Amino acid sequence: MLCVKRVCAALICCLISFASLSATAETLTIGTLNEGVRAQMRAYESLVSHLQTHLEGSKVTRVRVLMLPTSERMSHAMMNGEVDVFMDSPLVAAKVARVSGAKPTMRHWKKGESSYYAVLVTNVDSGITSVSDLKGKKMAFEEKDSTSGFLLPAQMLINSGLKLHELHNISADPKEDEVGYVFSAHDKNSIYLLASGRVDAIATNPESLRLLQEVRPDTFVSFAKSPTVPRQVLLHRAGMDPDILRDLRAELANLYRTPDGREVLKKFQNSSGFDDFPEGAEAAFAPIYEILDDLERAGLY
Repeated sequence: MLCVKRVCAALICCLISFASLSATAETLTIGTLNEGVRAQMRAYESLVSHLQTHLEGSKVTRVRVLMLPTSERMSHAMMNGEVDVFMDSPLVAAKVARVSGAKPTMRHWKKGESSYYAVLVTNVDSGITSVSDLKGKKMAFEEKDSTSGFLLPAQMLINSGLKLHELHNISADPKEDEVGYVFSAHDKNSIYLLASGRVDAIATNPESLRLLQEVRPDTFVSFAKSPTVPRQVLLHRAGMDPDILRDLRAELANLYRTPDGREVLKKFQNSSGFDDFPEGAEAAFAPIYEILDDLERAGLY
C-alpha cells in the first residue's frame, strides 16, 4: 500500500510538474496556494497544458505549477525567483506583492466575474440595520484569507470604529463594546449559523445572498456592502524576463477568442478570461493597499 501511495504521488507530480526547484529562463512557474492537491490538479491541468503548447515559440520550454501552503511562503518564493506568476484574490495578492516586490499585471475573471464585493447579512427581525448596530453582537466570517468572507467586511467594521474580537467558542458571548466573531470555515456554515440563530450576522458574497433569498425569501436581508475589488489578480515577480511576461500576457488575453481557449478557461475556475486593469494596475491597487493597511494596523491580517 505504501508503494502504491508513493507511485500515485509521483504521478501527480509528473502530471502538473509540481516542483521546488528555482525557475530558469526557459521555465514558467505558476504559483498557487494549497487548497487541496486534487482540486488544484483539476484546476490547473488544462491551463498548464495549453500554455506549454502555445508558448513553445517563445523562450518558454516548460510550464509548471508550484503549490505552497501559505501566502508567506509564496512571498518568499516570488522574491527568490522560484515562482514567476501568482493568481489569487486581491488582498492576498496585495500582501504577497508588498512582501516580495511582485507587480499586478492582469485581472482574472474567475467564475465569469471581473469584480466582486462583500455583503453583511442578518435576519429581517434582528433589529440590525447598519454596521454600527453590530456592537455587542456575534458574527460569522468564512476564513482568514477570504476576501468577501472576512477581509473586506472586517475593514468595513474597523472603519466604522468597531473593535473586533475573535471568539474561539461559538457559545461564547461578545463583550458589549466589541463585535465577537468566529470563523466558520465555509460560506455554507456561516449561513447555517445565521439561520439557526447562533450568530447575529454573517459576511458573504452577493451570489450566496441571492441564492439564500431564493430559498428563504423574506427571511434574510443585507444591511451593508463593501467596496468593489477585482475578482482575482495575476502578479508577476520583480525581474521576470519581459519577453516571457509579454508572451504570457498575450496568450492569456487571447484565450477567450478560440473554442479551445474557452474550454481551457471553463475548466480553470469557470473563468471567462484575463484582461488589463481598465484604470491601470497602480490605480486599481491603490485602494486595495489601503484596505490591507487598515487590516494590518488592526492586527487582523
